[in-house]
Amino acid sequence: MPNVVPLIAVDSTQVVLIHDVLSPYLNVLHPRGTSDIPLTPEQAEILSHAAPDDEHALHEIERKFIVDRTPPLDLTKYDCSHITQGYVVAHPQASVRIRSSKQLHKLNIKHGKGLKRVEVEIKLTSSSAEKLWLLAGNKRLEKTRYIIPGQHENPMELDIYHGLHDGLIVLEQEFATIEEAETFVPPLWVGKEVTDDPKYTNAELARLAESSASTSL
Repeated sequence: MPNVVPLIAVDSTQVVLIHDVLSPYLNVLHPRGTSDIPLTPEQAEILSHAAPDDEHALHEIERKFIVDRTPPLDLTKYDCSHITQGYVVAHPQASVRIRSSKQLHKLNIKHGKGLKRVEVEIKLTSSSAEKLWLLAGNKRLEKTRYIIPGQHENPMELDIYHGLHDGLIVLEQEFATIEEAETFVPPLWVGKEVTDDPKYTNAELARLAESSASTSL
């Protein structure tokens, strides 16, 4: 087994290794080593054994659309936040992400692809977040998110990207069920759907940022 890099001091019963949680992805995800990630036993159990079609898992059901131009909305009317997120692991089938916004920090672990994915999210202390940011390296992105009420209980999220991806605008909508997702009618001002296009996952956008930073050295 690769060397373990201890990151976060938590109770030993709440620590599992990426090696255990994301197996069999480790050999392509994080070949240089593993990292201690704080998960409750329940979260670890879900991620260790659940597949994206397992009804007992925690899921994200989400559709994603490109917005070809600034939408015809007065964005000043909507709640917004500046988000910075980095990827300890970025792979089409699984990701380990840290996100910081409004002085709040969260660790997010996903596996699967497309409309429905297994997802676990954990709140982090500032100290833990700082250590994880070091592992993300240049696999980072920044965006401004606007929260826009829509047809469903969950609002639409309009993300305007900055930096390398300046000009990219994406609309995301989460759903409670597959049925809700299938009947969703997107606003007329959105463009093509990219839910199943791996080029538009945040993990891939962050990976491109890392590649760009490497070539510019």
